[in-house]
Formats: sequence, C-alpha cells, structure tokens
Amino acid sequence: MSLLKRLLMSVTIIMVCILVGTMVVSMGAARQYLNGQLQSQGDNAASALALLLSQPANQDPATRETLMTALFDSGQFRKIALESKEGAVLFARTLAPSSGKPVPEWFRRLLPVAPVTAVRDITDGWKQVGELTVVVDDASAAEALWRGSSQLLVLVVLAGVVWALFVALLVNWFERALSREIRHQLEAVGHDLEIQKESSSLRELADVSAAIQDTEARVRATSKALNERIDSLETEVNRDPVTKLPNRRYFIDEILRGTESAGPRAGRSAYVLLIRQRDLTRINQAMTRPRTDQWLYGVGQSIVQATGSGAEAACLVARLNGSDFALFIQKAGRDEALRLANAVRAELSRQRVEWEDGGHSRWAYALASWAPGHDLPGLLLTLDLSLMRLGSPQSDEIHVIGPAGDGEQDGLPPEV
Repeated sequence: MSLLKRLLMSVTIIMVCILVGTMVVSMGAARQYLNGQLQSQGDNAASALALLLSQPANQDPATRETLMTALFDSGQFRKIALESKEGAVLFARTLAPSSGKPVPEWFRRLLPVAPVTAVRDITDGWKQVGELTVVVDDASAAEALWRGSSQLLVLVVLAGVVWALFVALLVNWFERALSREIRHQLEAVGHDLEIQKESSSLRELADVSAAIQDTEARVRATSKALNERIDSLETEVNRDPVTKLPNRRYFIDEILRGTESAGPRAGRSAYVLLIRQRDLTRINQAMTRPRTDQWLYGVGQSIVQATGSGAEAACLVARLNGSDFALFIQKAGRDEALRLANAVRAELSRQRVEWEDGGHSRWAYALASWAPGHDLPGLLLTLDLSLMRLGSPQSDEIHVIGPAGDGEQDGLPPEV
C-alpha cells in the first residue's frame, strides 16, 4: 500500500471515530436534556395542580376531579392519581399504552428515557387531605430522541459518503499529478526525450521535479560522454589511425556482412584492387613522421575521391597495412572495375613523392574478381603474392588475375 493511501486511510479512521463519537455524545446529551425536560415538566405540573387543589374554593370533590381531568386530557401525562391520607384512591386516570411502536425496543433499551414521577401533598389550610401523584408520559420524549438520532445518523452517513468520495477523488487527482509532474520526467531520464524545464505546479513536488531535472542533465552528459567514448573505441578498433580508413579486419568483415545480407540477389560480380606503395621505407626516411602521416592521409582521400565521383558501383576503401591499400568494387562488371582502377591510378600518380635524383615513388596495382562464397582473405593473399612476384618494375600497370581458387594464378594474364 502506498504512503498516500496509508495516510488517507488513517485520516479516514480518525474521521469515522470523530463522527461516531460526535453522534454518541450528541445522542447522550439529547437524552439527558429530554430527561431534564420531563423532570421539570412533571415537577411544574404536579406543583401547579397541587396548589390549585389546595385552594379553599377547590375542596369540592367534583371541582378537584374536573381540574385533574383537564390536566390529564392534555395527553402529556401517563398517570394522575389522588389518594387520601388513609390510602384510599380518590381519583386515578391512566393513559392506555399506544398500540403503535414508533420507537424500536432495542433503541429504548440502548437509550432509555426514564418516566418521571412527581408527588405533592394536598392540604386544606394546615390540614393534609391527600397525596397527588403525577407521572409524565415519556413516549413523546423517546420518539423525539429516536427521530433526532435517526436524522443525526443519516447526516453522519452522508458525511462519511462525502468523505469517501473526496478521498477517491483526491487519490485519483494525486496519481494524475504524479503522472504529469514526475512520471514523464522519470521516463525521459536515460532516453532521448527532452524534459520541459519548468517549475512544478505542485509546491510539494517542486524540489522533486528539480532533482529529477538535475539527474536527467547528469545522465544526459554521462550518456553523451559514453557515446563519444564508444565512437572513439570503434574508430580505434575498426579504423586506421593515420588515414582514418577501415582497417583490414573491418574491410573483410564489412564485405562478408554485406554479401550475406544481400543473399542470392547480390547482382553482378565484385572486384578487389590491391594498391601497394613500394617505396614507403624510403618515404619515411625522406620525410618526418608527421609529414608522412599527412601524405598517407592524402593518399587515402585521393582513392576515396577517385572512386566516389561518377561511379555507378559501390566501393569500399581500406588500408590493409603500412604500404597496402585495398579497393572493393561491388556490383560492377570488368569494364567498370578497370575504369575505376585506372581512375585510382591516375589520381595516385599525382600523389607520388619526388626524389632528389629526379625519380619518384612507385605504385603497384593488382585486380581480381571475387564472388560471394569465395575465400576473400585467400584472394587478398593471392593479390599480395602476385605483386611480390612482379618484383619492382618501374611501370605502374594494373595487373589483372583470375579469381582466387580457380587455378589461374600460375601464369598472369596480360597487363592492362
């Protein structure tokens, strides 16, 4: 059970106790008041009647009976009796019990209204002639107490129902307020949802809302730092640190992943171009390390530019190691592959390093076709061996070989 519901339940119990206590006290006070009224009514009626009967002009039995009958006929008394001093009954009137029962018996036992009896002496001058007994009828008092108690009970029940409705509305409103003020902000923490920077309409939740906003800002900053770190790690793992091109492992994995996702709809065959700088050691000796890194970065960008402008095929450029670059040409025929290879060769010709003796750095190229399902690392090894077998020729012709594993690597086809 939530803290709010516990609080409301405790308040409800207190309210019930207050209402029940108020009802009990009110009914007890009403009962005491009615008992006092009955006592006062009986004493006053008995005193007044005794005074009338004691007058010398009212000593006649017929007159006395008339006075007592008139008082009894008012309906407020259960019994009026006059006895002589010897005990003889001179007058007696008793009210018959009512046939109806407007007041339940259990209520009479729970809140009894005691009948009041008043006794007065009747005198003739200084001589006592009898004793007057007046019993006040308690039926009207009991009925009034029952009617008042019933109305009070209805009022208490209505107050309880109103309180219950108020509690239900309060809980519903508070839940909506929490959903509006807190839940949206909590759901936005850790996600790419913008929290509205505004104060809460509930003063009690202003501090909580501010704390959530501060937490969201810290989480967002931490998430941004982690994403940047992840991107940095991915770059370190999958990219060459100098040229920012994909490395050998990423190059192979990306090709295999792309061909597997394409499946049987891969389309035309693909080609792999291996590009080797034969004089990298001499370049490192002729230039400083930062200058060499800048030159290698420019070489990588030149290959990307040569394959990205006007090319219909999808290309992927990578740096396999220090002196080797690779170009994967997907969904291309032989003519398209040769066109791109020649574009790369023409671009790299402008990236050659001039020596002091008038010479320049040399590039070597080997091109082979590849089909999904064939051994890509084996094809790269075949291209590498082909360039090694060529030695160190001065020309930068593109050497085309058959696909790896087809048995055509023993003799190289004509150069292009």
